[in-house]
Amino acid sequence: LKQAAENAKISLSRDDTADIWVDNLSSDSKAGLEFEYKLTRAELMPLMDPIITRSVNICRQVLQEQRLTPRDISRILLVGGPTLSPYLRERLSDAESGLGIPLEFSIDPMTVVARGAAIYAGSQPLVSAQVFAPPAGAFAITFPNWRFSGSDEEVLTAGNVQSPNSASLAGYTVTVTNSASRPAWQSGRVPVADSGGFMLELFADKSTLNTYTVELSDNLGRRMQSATNPPVLTYRYQRNEIMAPPLTHTVGIELADGSMEILVRKGAPLPAHIRSKFRTIVDLLPDGDQPLKIPLREGGQPRADCNDPIGVLKIEPGQVHRAVPAGTELDITIDIDLSRLVTCKAYIALLDEEFTKVMDLSAIPLPSPAKMQQEFNAQRERLDALREQAQETDDLRAKGILDQIEREKMLYEIETSLAASVNDPDAADKCEERIRDLKAALNAAEDSLRLPNAMNHADAVANLADQIINDFGDDADRKNVEQLKVQVQEAKRAHDVALLEQRNGELRDYCLRLLNKGGVLQILWFQQLKQERAKMSDQHQAEVYFAMGERALANKDVDGLKAVNRQLIDMLPDPPPPPDISTIMKA
Repeated sequence: LKQAAENAKISLSRDDTADIWVDNLSSDSKAGLEFEYKLTRAELMPLMDPIITRSVNICRQVLQEQRLTPRDISRILLVGGPTLSPYLRERLSDAESGLGIPLEFSIDPMTVVARGAAIYAGSQPLVSAQVFAPPAGAFAITFPNWRFSGSDEEVLTAGNVQSPNSASLAGYTVTVTNSASRPAWQSGRVPVADSGGFMLELFADKSTLNTYTVELSDNLGRRMQSATNPPVLTYRYQRNEIMAPPLTHTVGIELADGSMEILVRKGAPLPAHIRSKFRTIVDLLPDGDQPLKIPLREGGQPRADCNDPIGVLKIEPGQVHRAVPAGTELDITIDIDLSRLVTCKAYIALLDEEFTKVMDLSAIPLPSPAKMQQEFNAQRERLDALREQAQETDDLRAKGILDQIEREKMLYEIETSLAASVNDPDAADKCEERIRDLKAALNAAEDSLRLPNAMNHADAVANLADQIINDFGDDADRKNVEQLKVQVQEAKRAHDVALLEQRNGELRDYCLRLLNKGGVLQILWFQQLKQERAKMSDQHQAEVYFAMGERALANKDVDGLKAVNRQLIDMLPDPPPPPDISTIMKA
């Protein structure tokens, strides 16, 4: 069915309709299940829309990152069969829904990649598996750094002569001739050092494949039998020498706070090598059960979970012979070779040991459909919440990002690919990629809403602070709160979201201290812990403590309630956040 759909899509680049007919769809030959459908170009166009829109948005983003506009680009080079689609070409040419850049039609999209590969291959040396062995009695002339192509007309070249009988090379000379150039070119006699080394500058004809022959003469001018390595010395002039292949995606390390520490950025030439220092945040003990994990990810998003997982360098407790306490320095080295194999090395100076793992960027495992469904549900809930916040704050940037999610039909693509992912690895790969795209877009909208959210939160905390002061504060507390409120207002006027969040936190913490002094904070903690009871490790013991807490609450025993809260918090896998002070007005 997928192959039939692909064939129909290709046909619709030439025709308005395509007939799809597939028989023998059932493993039961008696069932006679078949599929027949007439697909029209008009039906295909809306299916293509979100993919074209996403591609156009990526192109616009790349132009923006490079500080370019469509006017700075003379032509778009089309690559691959899908670019033969008339609808795609129409969209690309449109300045509103596409890029508005003229399309280049002189190069066949179906062969352009092969042509580029051939040009690149022509620039690479032919590596022989055989060991260089000159004929018996012949001198060996080697060119260890010979370049088969480049952008130089005058090529500086170094060589070395080895005598078959270890005789002195004093007075020997080499002469290099380029018979392919017009007119033919010759270097003249270049002296060879006693050690065999020599250096000369070769002339390269721009219009042809230059082929050089080397002649060795002794101190009396007699021509000596010799062989060169490489055996054929050719050089092709290119206006711009082909650079090393670039890294297609940024590579970095996921940190404990969920952020992405970028090590090698996309576009870096391969092979790539980077070294950086980090610190551990957990104890690694020989008899412990917690390993040290160094997760690598591929992608440029600031939040690690929006990037592709590459692999994890895991150092198990049994691999260390002594304790490695939290805060120990790690020296991490990342090497990426031409085939995109990533080698991650972690050197621990405390142990004087290095731990290594090799990861393949092209062999990243996919999560299960159930896990992707769970992640998709969580992101859909985030989307609904962000839509409400964007509507309340009327933040234009956040609205634009959320509208783009709708235009690219991200949710529809995820739902359809998720449904097919059970039996289709390609669909699973697409689903995971689109979920990450959705998360990245929601992160951008969330960041845009940080300032209006912080503004609203500042007003709410300031109003609650006044009420808390009236109930639990004294004159000194009132003075301190007023000073903190002034700092909040200064951060609001500066539109500094990070500073505003910090000032909000300081004012909120002061209010929590007042609530603690008034005996209210422990009540809030207890009410919040009730909401977390399902996560507690020992349900029976938790119910015992909750009963004790209710008695302490009824007896207004603040110290007893505080002791109960400590026991309940210890039963949770992670400590809960401080109580929301907005709930205290209901107490």
